[in-house]
Amino acid sequence: MGESDVKARWDNTIKYSTAYRLHNPSERIAGGDAGAPPPGPQLDDGDRNFRKGVVSNRVDLFSELDASYENFGGRVSAAAWYDSVYNQSNDNRSATVNSTSVGAGEFTGPTRDMMGRKAEILDVFFYFKSRDDAETPFSVRAGRHTVLYGESLFFGANGIANAQAPIDLIKLLSVPGSQFKEIIRPVGQVSTQVQVSSKVSVGAYYQYEWQKNRLPPSGSYLSDVDFVGAGAESLLGMRKVHDDKPDSFQGGLQTRFKLGDSDIEYGLYAAQYNDKGPQIMLDPAASSFHYVYAEKVKTVGASFSTVVGEANVAGELSYRWNAPLVSAPQVDIGRLGNGRDNPLYAVGKTLHAQVSGIYLMSKSPIWDGAELLGEVAWNRTLSVDKNPLAMDPNVTRDAMAVRAIFSPQYFQVLPGIDLSLPIGIGYNPYGRSSAVFKFNGGVERGGDFSIGIAGSYQKQVKFGLTYNHFFGRENAFLTPNTSTSIPGPFMTTGAQSLADRDFVSLSIQSTF
Repeated sequence: MGESDVKARWDNTIKYSTAYRLHNPSERIAGGDAGAPPPGPQLDDGDRNFRKGVVSNRVDLFSELDASYENFGGRVSAAAWYDSVYNQSNDNRSATVNSTSVGAGEFTGPTRDMMGRKAEILDVFFYFKSRDDAETPFSVRAGRHTVLYGESLFFGANGIANAQAPIDLIKLLSVPGSQFKEIIRPVGQVSTQVQVSSKVSVGAYYQYEWQKNRLPPSGSYLSDVDFVGAGAESLLGMRKVHDDKPDSFQGGLQTRFKLGDSDIEYGLYAAQYNDKGPQIMLDPAASSFHYVYAEKVKTVGASFSTVVGEANVAGELSYRWNAPLVSAPQVDIGRLGNGRDNPLYAVGKTLHAQVSGIYLMSKSPIWDGAELLGEVAWNRTLSVDKNPLAMDPNVTRDAMAVRAIFSPQYFQVLPGIDLSLPIGIGYNPYGRSSAVFKFNGGVERGGDFSIGIAGSYQKQVKFGLTYNHFFGRENAFLTPNTSTSIPGPFMTTGAQSLADRDFVSLSIQSTF
């Protein structure tokens, strides 16, 4: 065995970032619309905990080790961070604070740990691949890693990829416009890919691990609901107790192919999965609440990808059944409901579609290069098959969302320095989706806008400064339903609950 047979690479990225809030909390958001029962006590901690000023002061370390020997290899990656803001007191002095373990002015332990001081293992997997000259090339991976099917660019939660990976909503909200592949989290699974011919490939995966979506912890800066996420402790005086975690089979298949001499690549997909977003169950008799997660959700879909002129264009269509619909919290005395055979939330069939494009622009008089990414997504609830009265009555049958990022680029502005000016926007033209909770932020006729400057020095040091703005009708995201006596039947408002949380972020990082 020669030295060249073994290859290894260990990279470490250290990053410093800070964020500054531009406005003090709005009483319309923290306290609800005038004349309506104020939802503030259940929805205001993330707003009231931070006045205008620094809301994050953070150091991150990301480490990744890749090694291979002949046709075998493996990868391990880990992340750790410390944010001084979450390791001290906060600005909340309100009597409406929703925590029970600590009083106003303090973060709960789980919120402090998730946002302020944490280390975690991410990827841990081994792989085997066939020889390069094999007649039928294939690869197999086993361990914690990610697999994504379909063509989602931004709206993976609306696409086929929703079946396959939990997402980090903290990162998505902190960096609006993040691509879906940048916010997914790895899970334990076995996956394979086989190149049957030059025009046909097939793949499959089996997941032996389930993880929930990482939601903004209760009371963190971008949290707008106090009773979900790490650190959630109470809802209408009821204490948070342990959740029901799903354990049903999760797996899927795909095939990708080209027909004849066509440049269009098609894909067909099928999967079963357990949902990663919670359904809230209330047990007034025990004065407690907990989460359940829908199990055995099924999806099939089809996709295409091709080149049109100078642009890569792709799209997909998918169908789900036994799918959880956007529902209000439900009463579950004795914890008889679950995500398998006795769901108390609404269940139905949904249809999803999206089209995306990536356009690389050549040099012009006003830039050295430019990139435009965009995606349009739509969904519809086709039927409500179980528990129609559990649905949030404020949602709509159809909803549409749009997101785009335009980045002009400027090379060697100064010796060794390249710059870009990313401009991003997300907008929901109509609808409050009944098929995808908080679809593209959940704001009807609103969204987010960002503009910044990003750069690198000799490809070693990266830096960025970004202004982030949230727009749309200003109000809390949820409001109590006063038409029923059921405790805590919160409904969506379709309003922009982050309208007062515009912020400027600054970051610098280096890999060594």
